[in-house]
Amino acid sequence: MGQRRTLNQKRLTKKEVQEIIRTEGRLHDEYTKFFEETYVTGYVKQDKVYELPPQANARVSRGFYLH
Repeated sequence: MGQRRTLNQKRLTKKEVQEIIRTEGRLHDEYTKFFEETYVTGYVKQDKVYELPPQANARVSRGFYLH
């Protein structure tokens, strides 16, 4: 049980990730359009893809973040 608590402390909360995206993220239009899905009903699902600078990558662990 102690190991799990340690792992959770290393994760960012949703608010922390949103703050990093808001302050340091750059919307990546090409990938955002690539992941766009249009359903038969006409509903368009469009996840936004943000590119993060290297210092933010260390905190989030990837260069792109789907939101």
